[in-house]
Amino acid sequence: MTRDTFRQEIRTLSLTKYLSEIMSACYEGLYKLKPQGEIDAAVEISSALHQRFGPANFTEYLGWSKPGGKHPTHRHGDAR
Repeated sequence: MTRDTFRQEIRTLSLTKYLSEIMSACYEGLYKLKPQGEIDAAVEISSALHQRFGPANFTEYLGWSKPGGKHPTHRHGDAR
């Protein structure tokens, strides 16, 4: 899959009902990145998701907790 295709799919696919799973995967995955290529890809994916869902529904949840702490999507007892 090319980058353009991937970005287009992030913009157009119906992802809202999967948003909590996407946030969990991003949150957990960001702490495991090591090679520069993985970091570059994660930045691009996170940027595309931020542009689609915005800070209130996506980005702010990525920085709420440290690894092993309480997961940000469950901070109010809901699974947004």
